[in-house]
Amino acid sequence: MHTVFRPALWIALLGLLTLGIGVGLAAPRADVAPAALQIVDLQASAATVGLYEKLELTFRITGSGATNPYFPYDPAPPPGVPAGVGITVDALFSPDNWTTVITQPAFLYQPYERRCIFNNTVVTHCPPNGEEWLYPTGEPVWKARFAPQQTGTWRYRVRATDASGTVQSAEGVFTVVPSTLPHNHGFIRISPTDPGYFEYSDGTPFIGVGHGEGVSGWRFTYDVDDTLARLEAGRVNFVRMWMTGSSIFMAPWNPWHSHHLPGEGGYFNPTSLTYTHAYTGHLVSLRLWDYADPSMEGRRNPCMFQGFTNNVAVRPNTAYHLSVRLKTVGVTGPRDRRYPYGFAVRTGGWLGDQCADPASTSGNSRLLLGHVNGTTPGWTTVTATFTTGPNQYFLDNLYLILENTTGGDAYVDEVSLRELRHGAPTGPEILRKNRFAYHLYFDQQPSWQWDYLFQRAEQGEVTIRPVVLEKNDWIANHLDANGNPVGGYYDLDNNRFYAAPNTAVRRLHEYFWRYLVARWGYSRALHSWELMNEGDPYNGNHYAMADAFGRFMRRHDPHRHPVTTSNWHSFPQAEFWANPQYSGVDYADVHEYACCGNRYAGWAQNISAPLAFENRPAYVVGGQGHSVRVPGATRFNNAGSTPRHLIIRGRGEWVIRYQMKAENFTGACSFGIPHSLAGPRLMWILDHGESHSRNSVVPPPSESGKGWLCTAPAGTYDWRTFDSRYTHDGQPAPLSERIILNDDHVHTLYIAFQNGFGTGGYAWIDNVELIAPDGRRAYLNGEFDLTHIISDSAHLSAALSMQIGGRALTGPRRPVTRGEVAIGDENDYRGDDQHDQRNDTQGVWLHNFLWAQINPGGLYELYWDATNIRRYDLYFHFRAFRNFMDGIPLNNGRYEDARATASHPDLLVLGQADRLAGRGHLWIRHRQYTWRNVVDGVTISPASGQITVPDLVTGTYRVTWWDTWTGAPTASQLVTTSGTTLTVSLPAPLSADVALRWERIYPHRVFLPLVLRNR
Repeated sequence: MHTVFRPALWIALLGLLTLGIGVGLAAPRADVAPAALQIVDLQASAATVGLYEKLELTFRITGSGATNPYFPYDPAPPPGVPAGVGITVDALFSPDNWTTVITQPAFLYQPYERRCIFNNTVVTHCPPNGEEWLYPTGEPVWKARFAPQQTGTWRYRVRATDASGTVQSAEGVFTVVPSTLPHNHGFIRISPTDPGYFEYSDGTPFIGVGHGEGVSGWRFTYDVDDTLARLEAGRVNFVRMWMTGSSIFMAPWNPWHSHHLPGEGGYFNPTSLTYTHAYTGHLVSLRLWDYADPSMEGRRNPCMFQGFTNNVAVRPNTAYHLSVRLKTVGVTGPRDRRYPYGFAVRTGGWLGDQCADPASTSGNSRLLLGHVNGTTPGWTTVTATFTTGPNQYFLDNLYLILENTTGGDAYVDEVSLRELRHGAPTGPEILRKNRFAYHLYFDQQPSWQWDYLFQRAEQGEVTIRPVVLEKNDWIANHLDANGNPVGGYYDLDNNRFYAAPNTAVRRLHEYFWRYLVARWGYSRALHSWELMNEGDPYNGNHYAMADAFGRFMRRHDPHRHPVTTSNWHSFPQAEFWANPQYSGVDYADVHEYACCGNRYAGWAQNISAPLAFENRPAYVVGGQGHSVRVPGATRFNNAGSTPRHLIIRGRGEWVIRYQMKAENFTGACSFGIPHSLAGPRLMWILDHGESHSRNSVVPPPSESGKGWLCTAPAGTYDWRTFDSRYTHDGQPAPLSERIILNDDHVHTLYIAFQNGFGTGGYAWIDNVELIAPDGRRAYLNGEFDLTHIISDSAHLSAALSMQIGGRALTGPRRPVTRGEVAIGDENDYRGDDQHDQRNDTQGVWLHNFLWAQINPGGLYELYWDATNIRRYDLYFHFRAFRNFMDGIPLNNGRYEDARATASHPDLLVLGQADRLAGRGHLWIRHRQYTWRNVVDGVTISPASGQITVPDLVTGTYRVTWWDTWTGAPTASQLVTTSGTTLTVSLPAPLSADVALRWERIYPHRVFLPLVLRNR
């Protein structure tokens, strides 16, 4: 080992070149005049390319004065962002000889060599315990990736701008032809004919099914191969992945880890960053210390290491140059006088919380560099050399250590590892995230891995929604609006992360957004962009940032991928998802689990004391199910309100209708109103009462419009129907007391129970309906179905879909995904393999969850935890569902609720119909066929019956029955309607489920030729 100290002054002179040299750019010679900016060696990947397929331009740029090629040229950025240090490189494309110009951002690309290492040997087939060896090779080049969206002759040029000016390349030509790839339907977009659904560029409906997915950091690309093969075999076509987990940009999930500090943001590794000491222009550095620091909750952090979540690839029998730019302040020691002390670098196994104790580590680690102590004169670079072993393809964990010290701090700006050739460091950087100013560059190794992921996904039909930012990013949470670092280490202020326009954080994010478009925007395997994981659901700053993200991507992404974000709870429709102020966001997302007290669907979830559910047959309409019992002796203004996300939209009158029964209900009324009208009632508030001044409007309403008077009957009576349009005695209510909308805006609606005058007895309310002006009924669960969504995965999916789906009456009228959903228990969610769901080895839970998506609400489900899906190889359920849905033009704008019913009460029916085209599809399930009953061994008595579909055109229909487990048709029959009703009998008694499709058969018509004769 050889260690060299470089004086701080020399390092300061090289400071401006650091970023360029770090990516393999040649440093300019002082005795040579700078060359003019040029674009050279421009090559296209092909002369002919298929429609929606990638054309890649590769080229070099010489003569640039840019010191940060990751950033675009920005001569006047906000405070806190370096000015004029970048270079803007774009490819220009035209399908019509430059009448139309499409701009595609370009990016700097570092090539890598990939191998699989197993037992210290390179192998061709990578086993599950093989490791990815990914090694940078050669100098970086520039690339532009573009997927043309029309056939014909195209032209291209490349343009570059930095502080010295702008240059443009010569013109090139390529031809676009129809694609021959079977799954190539183009890019995902919002359907123009049915905005509640996604579709492809060519109009093919996107029937998206899938789950959250991740791959191993140890074998990323090989895991990609295995994962995508599994997904494609099951016809899974929609997965959500955390790009943030690869830590391409900023601090979250970076590859450096600590044995001493807790995780940050609740789920990712600590950064140990500080802004108290930073290299010029770099804002932050990595801090190490080995004493109980009160500003860090009395914690120590003497070590940070890389290698826990990723490999550090090296070549066997190769000399390496290690350099560290650091600053020490008051480093004292030794703690153990047998060993030296100070900053050191080691490579070794798991050193644990004794990593700073050389007596514990010297036997199972190798000292590469050491030791720096005392106080250095500013920033100093320390170097060392070492050689790898004959079969060594990876370093052990690489530790940065403040070793054997008693006080002081070490601050690290950069750790560089490069091959040593002819006595000098040569070639590209080996280490990931080697500079701790994480906000100033985009890590190339994970970027290359995501290149591989998208390229591999393009071979099939899998689309990926990457999460691109983390709200608890340490750097963004510590930069104020003026670009100044603020706050203590654990002070994470997400409002700084959300960032206003023209602030340092927003501009840095915009640089990254541009990089996303440049590197992966071309890919049809990219479903959409998700701004962040679980932002604040009721924070206008989050809304504004998401909207800005969407608008930025529209301006810069010629492939126009949709944009969304996600929240850690709730579904703020009126505030955000359905708010036209935030039209930059293309579609909505919700995270909602079946666990932790979340038991029932819709309104039923919010019923609690003093209200109670009732199941005695005499007190439930129809004698089955549940109603809500209202105690007369307990007065309250409102209780058991509808969900907060309930919205309505559409001109005309919206009607609240319900049924109520009372026994010995007593009360007291004032102002001369008879006590016989002291009964309970519902109440509603539109738009929080703000713009209409109608608070606590009650059905049945008062004839005088005074809702604070008694209006509902008390006493004893059987089920009576009440309607918001009429008073208790059937007279038309004043218009001021009715829900009449005169616009198409989004309005919030709040419905609750009220007992303002009761003194005794009970009343029961059931079958609450909200009816739109066109006669459709919103899904409230106003019949108070207490099916547990934890136990019934079909109900878990369908109920939420019909409440807030993209096509639901009370939804946002844009596609909606549930980006996270899983099944837990009453108290907790710990992972699917930790709950009873793991005992459902055939995957009835998944089967029902998928097939329930046939409902008319239009919710795309992305299940969170795929552990049991992989363990029991349940992907055949996805394939069966996709097979059934193939060929259904679900996005044509005509599909609606089939409104099908079953003659047997134990049969449940979901489905849709295109009544104009005379076609539709249904899923019929036995009510008792749930994963919980299957796991518990409950015997299900088969049910026979008929399925009825109303309001069809009179005629003959071909009905095809499908096996839902194989995804194949089993029988076909011709059925003639009775009037406008199609009625079919189940082919056999049902104890599980079955599906059917129907299509009208038109009679053959014979056309005789028309013969014209001359007279």
